Amino acid sequence: MIEMIMDGTFKKFAALNRLSLDGNNIHTVEPMAFQGLKNVTWLILSNNILQQIPKTVFDPLVNISKMYGIKNINAYLSQMI
Repeated sequence: MIEMIMDGTFKKFAALNRLSLDGNNIHTVEPMAFQGLKNVTWLILSNNILQQIPKTVFDPLVNISKMYGIKNINAYLSQMI
């Protein structure tokens, strides 16, 4: 199981258009974790244990249209208020 997503983890996967990280034990996502994923349209983060998410973590996902994982996306939303 994945517990942490470090900066640049997905750099070599630029062609990826859907990314599911569902059902892991992810507790930490570093600020540039999704760097290089400009083609991703779907991101699934459901069923993880995220405590906080850096404000800029989703910035590289310029084509995102669906994001699932409301249970742990609250950490991200609370920083944006």
